[in-house]
Amino acid sequence: RLSDIKNIAWDIATGQFSYLDILGRKFRFVHGDGVKYAGGVGGFAIPLNKAVEKWDKSIKADFTCLGHLHRWEYSRNGKWLVNGCLPGATPYGLQFGATEPMQTAMLVTRERGVVDAKPIFAR
Repeated sequence: RLSDIKNIAWDIATGQFSYLDILGRKFRFVHGDGVKYAGGVGGFAIPLNKAVEKWDKSIKADFTCLGHLHRWEYSRNGKWLVNGCLPGATPYGLQFGATEPMQTAMLVTRERGVVDAKPIFAR
């Protein structure tokens, strides 16, 4: 249905990662199921920070987006964002603290990259 719209392009990843240039910044997109934390004390942030550091050794990205946890979380260091999910609190997502249906809006500038990110609630 969207094939006739000229300003929409599809980029279907052939591997774990997909990269996109936005205003001169490299964004990494990954599902995130490879990041394990087993409900640890520091939460998901510590293993995700380590994963981003490891991934950056192969291909450096300014920002990483993932969604595996079905909940919304924005990093304190401004390097990553875990997107919520439209189904909301599914049986799978509840184990990670998923709440209500949501997606994300990000404000990106050429000079500073991601300057803000907010959840958009779907109901």
